[in-house]
Amino acid sequence: MTAKLAKILHLPRDSRDSGNIAIEFAFAAPVLIMLVLGIADYGSLMNAEASLRGATRAGAEYAKANWNNPFTAINLTTNTESQVCGFLGLTLSGSSCSPVTPSVSSACTCTDNTSVICPSSTGSNPCTSVSSGDYRVLVSVSVTASQSFSPMFPWASFAFPSTVSATTTVRTQ
Repeated sequence: MTAKLAKILHLPRDSRDSGNIAIEFAFAAPVLIMLVLGIADYGSLMNAEASLRGATRAGAEYAKANWNNPFTAINLTTNTESQVCGFLGLTLSGSSCSPVTPSVSSACTCTDNTSVICPSSTGSNPCTSVSSGDYRVLVSVSVTASQSFSPMFPWASFAFPSTVSATTTVRTQ
């Protein structure tokens, strides 16, 4: 068959060259295989990061749509974490949906961009730098999820992070 191929390609066939291709392939194959496996691990890492980004966005959208006035006692942190887990097809148990650990935090700022402690009642004015009739507390929610990552092939662990995380922050009002 190689003689026919050489004849079609008009290549001179030398009987001494018959093993060169096999030797060259023996040297090149391990490098090519390592490269392909490394690309597969990198794809797995990118998939994990994209999934976490989508999950934190879903949780942040849920928090934005359902977060009540910060003066009320209703806290949707657990429901938001449950949304993150639900987006990934997991169930929240305790504070994690193994292997993903979501967390939700809120922060308050005044209209003049000074950070304040979120007030617990409607009567209190945490924005002392703003006149009492002119203040508004802006609440932002940050949804973070992290997951441990181990490559498919243990020899590649030096090149990849051991934890993948994503954070999405939205202003709820």
